[in-house]
Amino acid sequence: MTDDGKIVSRPLQDTALTLTATIKRGNAAASQAFAVNLKGTSLELHGTWKTADGQPYSSGAWTNQSVTGSVYASVYGSVYGAGTDLELSTDNGQNYKSYQSNSNIEISQEGVHSRLFRATDAFGNKTLLPLTVNIDLTPPVITLKGEPTANLTVGTAYVEQGASAADNFGVDGDVVITGAVDTHTAGTYTVHYNAWDLAGNRAVEVRRTVIVAKAEDSSDSSGDSGSSGSGGGSSSTSGNSGSTTTQPASGDKPVSLELAVNAKQATKGSIKDAVTIEVPAGALPSNGTIRASILSAKETPSTGNLRAVSPAIEFTSTTGHTFNQPIALTFHYNASQLLPGHQAAVYYYHEQQKRWIYIGGTNRADGTVTVNVNHFTKFAVFDYQPAAFPDLAGHWAAPYTDRLVGMNVIQGFEDRTFRPETLVTRGQFAKMMAEALGLQASTDASGFADDLQIPDWAKSGVAAAVKAGLIHGYEENGRTWFKADQTITRAEMSVMIANALSSGGGFNSGNQTNAFRDAASIPAWAEAAVNASVSAGIVSGYEDQTFRAGQTATRAEAATMIYKLLEALKL
Repeated sequence: MTDDGKIVSRPLQDTALTLTATIKRGNAAASQAFAVNLKGTSLELHGTWKTADGQPYSSGAWTNQSVTGSVYASVYGSVYGAGTDLELSTDNGQNYKSYQSNSNIEISQEGVHSRLFRATDAFGNKTLLPLTVNIDLTPPVITLKGEPTANLTVGTAYVEQGASAADNFGVDGDVVITGAVDTHTAGTYTVHYNAWDLAGNRAVEVRRTVIVAKAEDSSDSSGDSGSSGSGGGSSSTSGNSGSTTTQPASGDKPVSLELAVNAKQATKGSIKDAVTIEVPAGALPSNGTIRASILSAKETPSTGNLRAVSPAIEFTSTTGHTFNQPIALTFHYNASQLLPGHQAAVYYYHEQQKRWIYIGGTNRADGTVTVNVNHFTKFAVFDYQPAAFPDLAGHWAAPYTDRLVGMNVIQGFEDRTFRPETLVTRGQFAKMMAEALGLQASTDASGFADDLQIPDWAKSGVAAAVKAGLIHGYEENGRTWFKADQTITRAEMSVMIANALSSGGGFNSGNQTNAFRDAASIPAWAEAAVNASVSAGIVSGYEDQTFRAGQTATRAEAATMIYKLLEALKL
């Protein structure tokens, strides 16, 4: 910075500056000092991309629509001035042509398209922004294995032969097989085969007809076994899988469901007027049985100040309590018990912490609420008063902040705003982590040399995080300091997140930092933590392939990382 106040270069990391303004009148002078934070990192490129239906598009994703967008260069939060040259390469950087800032580019042809944008500022600094657009307009094709019609006699096992799917660029998962075949009851059954490609194109459904006929010498008693899903429950699956619903007494509602699941096939079951469970193919690690039981009031854990609007339902599985991918649960509830302005929200019960934890869910017009869960335990629907923040409407972080607000991990401000771009301090992030993980509040001193400088509202959270091994502080002059009011960096957040992952069983970190162009700027003390956090999908880099370890984080970024941490820990 020159003496006349002009900034002639930009630091690599955020830099604290003290600016002094002096007013002189004759021999008298008065000065006032101002503390400012000069935003770090060099020239940046920003791109905005949307599909034909107006939805945001992320580089590298597959779509079946055209993609349109534009790019501009910025620094210090505003559009970069004269002297910045923008260029575009369509051959991975071998040749460039001039590109006008914010001019729209449309990509509509099927295939993999690579674009590389380059900006050069007046000082000769350069930065790159890669873009990959993957477009697939052709749906996959399903081919049955075996004959399209199968003939069986009552009592003979039906063996599913499956189907295969072929696509220009790849199929999203296995062929989904649905439809029940009851080999104990004569009749004609249909098994459905569906598949989608990576871009969301759906194949034309293929069907197999299974005819179950009575054997010529069989007696009518063979039909006494009944069909799966009797007594008020139902299932939709393939092969010999099915469901059994148990009733407490004649005419009463069913209280439990046993659902046999083939791990390679999608399965659906329900307890009438209580819950529906949808298990996608591949969700369970192996074949097994899922059981759902409606709990009596005596069996239901204390709900404290929460107002229940449904019975509690406990889910268990013979394959374990966690899954490879989320399972959808749709709950019925008593809408008349909701307070005005409130809505239904699903909570789960944490057995170790002895508390109900907010999940949320999607409220539907038919009076049900649906959530995707990553583990089994006890669930119930409660009355919930949602918080509406105008500055989160349409914000990219809104899906992540909703759950943390419901969990009381993070709150809004008195003016009913969330302020997603406000920076987060080390004390604030430590408190958020302690709340999200349900760490027991501690009245012990943190042990840091600056313990007295930790705000009262953060003391118990910081002490709990220290006790859990999430934070260790900085060693300076033979003493350990926490620095609660210092804004937290991405490297520091990664360390706390990695420590939480380690306490939850660890994570195979691999070697992720080499993928970042600025890997050399990641501090040695944070490198292993960055590896673990990136491997777990909690922290990611930027579109220009940088990590920016020293960059400070906002409330939106902090909420997103904690949300993803909870998902990784199956909490």
